[in-house]
Amino acid sequence: MCRLFKLLIGCLFNRWQNLLSGMAAAVLLYAMSPNVLSDPTNPPVSLPLYLRQAADDTRLWLPQLDIGFRTQISVQQSLLPEPGTTAPEFLPVDTSTTLARIRMLRQAGASGLALALLKEIEIEHKSDWLEWEQELWLALRAAGHSTMLLSRLQTALSRLDGALKARVYVDIAGVHIDQGDPRRARSVLRAMWVDSEPDNQIAMTARRLMIDAYRTEKLFQDADAACSRFQAEYYPDEASWGELRATILLESGRPGEALRYLIGQQGVKAERLRLVARLREGSYTADDVLTRLGLSAEQPNVRVDAHFYWGIVAEAALLAKDWSSRVKALEWLLVPGVTIEAPMLPPTRVQLLTAYDRLAAEILPAIPYVSQDPGSWINAVEGAGVGLEGQRALLVTMLRSGIEEDAVGILTRSLVESLIEAKLSPLVLLLYGDAAPMGSESQIEDDLLQTLAQEAVQNRRYALASRLSGRMRAPPPNMNEGEWVLRRSRIQIFAGQADDGLIAVVDWLSGSDQLSEGMLDRVMQVFFDLQTIGKHALALKGFAQAANLVQTPRQRQELLFWMAESHAALNKHVRSADLFLRSAVVDTSAATASRWNQSAQFKAAVQLTQAGLLVDARMVYLDLLQQADDRNQQLVLRQKIQDLDLRKAWSQ
Repeated sequence: MCRLFKLLIGCLFNRWQNLLSGMAAAVLLYAMSPNVLSDPTNPPVSLPLYLRQAADDTRLWLPQLDIGFRTQISVQQSLLPEPGTTAPEFLPVDTSTTLARIRMLRQAGASGLALALLKEIEIEHKSDWLEWEQELWLALRAAGHSTMLLSRLQTALSRLDGALKARVYVDIAGVHIDQGDPRRARSVLRAMWVDSEPDNQIAMTARRLMIDAYRTEKLFQDADAACSRFQAEYYPDEASWGELRATILLESGRPGEALRYLIGQQGVKAERLRLVARLREGSYTADDVLTRLGLSAEQPNVRVDAHFYWGIVAEAALLAKDWSSRVKALEWLLVPGVTIEAPMLPPTRVQLLTAYDRLAAEILPAIPYVSQDPGSWINAVEGAGVGLEGQRALLVTMLRSGIEEDAVGILTRSLVESLIEAKLSPLVLLLYGDAAPMGSESQIEDDLLQTLAQEAVQNRRYALASRLSGRMRAPPPNMNEGEWVLRRSRIQIFAGQADDGLIAVVDWLSGSDQLSEGMLDRVMQVFFDLQTIGKHALALKGFAQAANLVQTPRQRQELLFWMAESHAALNKHVRSADLFLRSAVVDTSAATASRWNQSAQFKAAVQLTQAGLLVDARMVYLDLLQQADDRNQQLVLRQKIQDLDLRKAWSQ
């Protein structure tokens, strides 16, 4: 009995001792700041001896990681809603790719994203596959992926029938016409009539496409016959139909018949077509047409029908032997970007040179060329009232006739200046070049080449700008050699000639003893361009050459930083981390030095993590945490440290 009593007392004593220990731990935990528990970077908490862990005890008395949410969430005192409160309304978080989402992206102009999402989906296995497929067709068409579009359309044919199949046939034919393959388009349209059942709307679209295919293939008689069948079946009465028929008849050489479809038609285009038809039919003379066009009044080049206007002028002026008007029209029509539409024929460089010769032949007897004094002759031409077209005609003709070498430069300069001032500088490149009639571009003086190159840069024609800059023999007067090298190098990089651009800068740097701080900063910009386009190996070669010319701590700090960036992009994480840390310890005495150093340290820690050096990365983050005085920065750094601890725990 006594023994049993002792056992009972001992058991109760042990239970009370354990309970007191637990209460002590709870009081201690409650008294400590939550940050102490959640931050593994804080020093260990001093606990009573009976609560301390043994060295080999693997139990976690205190959490080593913060397993809470990374976003702050307010927690109610009770997990259960209080009586009488309204139940919360939960908002849906939908991440699925739906047709509605695809259509919204496409309509918002993000067709590239819509296409990328569609490519990730196995459309063939969906019950509503056709709707998905149609969205894919629209996205492919918007992206200009005609080959893939054709493949998808042709694959869909076997799964369709009736009017839907006919619709796909029409789409395939349209793609072939866009690709410049009208014969294939006609073959597809013929197959449509045999293999499907088009409804009235699809049949009408197919017949219009057949007309377009004939015209693209220059089968104008067949196009006219197709128009007759279309008209007999659908009775079109809109103005555009009459203009189309008249245009096809003009293309096929039947201007008299074309006039029948223009009777009573209103609008600028109908009026222009009537002038062409009457000119070709003979009821209007060429002079009549030029008069009706009002050539004496300056026509603005921005008009919608400007190409049509100048096309008619060029044709009428040829018949009227009005070479000044013909030169003026051809010069405008030959500027790149001008689209010539039927029934006018596209002009050629040979036609322009011929017009120059004819116009010059009319003027030269009155102003004969003086070989002994070409400068005075040019002054005489400019004061003779022959017009700018006449001046250019004389200059071109004399340059092509083989004048003395001393006079070539003077006349060339006058010609190029005239074209630039008239905003016809693209014609310079039509007349001068490796295979051009006026000879090489190197005949043009440097300042004019610079003007042409600058205009090409403004129009984003970087390859042309690079070529013109390369023809220059010396830097422009307002640039020193270094500025000129850097400008040419950047143009070459934009033109896709990254290696050439780097070589030019490196060659120049290798011959330079020193550079001003501002000039070295401009050199660095060239290497930044290489980084932007992903040419990090080339950028590192440039940085290595620039390292020989560093003169200030700031330049050294930045150079190390950007070299580290390129190494990081090349997945050389160890080398990148080392360079970031080198950049971080450079003392520049600048107001922003601490921020720069912290940024470099942070990037170094990221690279150390990528390299698997977790202990070193943790040390860098801890150092940054001690420096950080911003709460948000501290939160980020603590999270980085906890992420490292988690990765380390899982790697053991």
